[in-house]
Amino acid sequence: MTNLKVVSKPEPVSFNDVLKTLTEYLENDTDLIASDIKASDRLSYDLNLDSLNRLEMIMHIEKVYGIEIEDTTDLERADTLAEFVALCKNKINQEKIVFQLGTKNSKFIPSAYTKKINKITSKIQTQLSAVKPIDANVKLDYNIVFDTIKQHLLNKYGIQTVKKESNWYKSFGLNDFDRNELFEWVEKKFNIKLGHFYFTNIDSLCVAILNAYFDKNKIGLLQRIKAKFVRAK
Repeated sequence: MTNLKVVSKPEPVSFNDVLKTLTEYLENDTDLIASDIKASDRLSYDLNLDSLNRLEMIMHIEKVYGIEIEDTTDLERADTLAEFVALCKNKINQEKIVFQLGTKNSKFIPSAYTKKINKITSKIQTQLSAVKPIDANVKLDYNIVFDTIKQHLLNKYGIQTVKKESNWYKSFGLNDFDRNELFEWVEKKFNIKLGHFYFTNIDSLCVAILNAYFDKNKIGLLQRIKAKFVRAK
């Protein structure tokens, strides 16, 4: 059985310490550039960070500072990066003790939040392993892509009405986890890499899928135009 030992609390961290930690993390793990990130930026509207991004930021803070953040409600509601950083700083400095594994190389103990995302990730990977990619010889067009996604939404979520302008949140009520799970499924199904997950509706996703498919398979301009503009009604 692994023994736990108590390690003295480190020196208090400053606002700038945490801001630098998160800025470097965002530059390394997202499309953001550190020099463009400001403390006053809004997480959702200026930095395009969703709830999954916030969760990963929390996990990064836990790992870097060796703490466990049990109550994340305030972090989930933070509007700006400055607010998020200030809350993280307070949580780090409020820790009286830090628990580490009593081994030669101390390791971070996953919090309940970390375990939650690991469980979700494992579930997604299990579901993806059962996906059968579309045959590479199929010449995709807009309608094929649209109908494939439409059928998946029906099978997975029971969604019966799907239109080009359908939005994940307003039309289907899908949360960020559902949305990202759908995009992971799309990449596996069409054997492509989307590059980013900021597609707001079915139409923008279909076009992105076709673009990625065309680029990967070196499909010419004429076929691209024909495939992309045969729009579903």
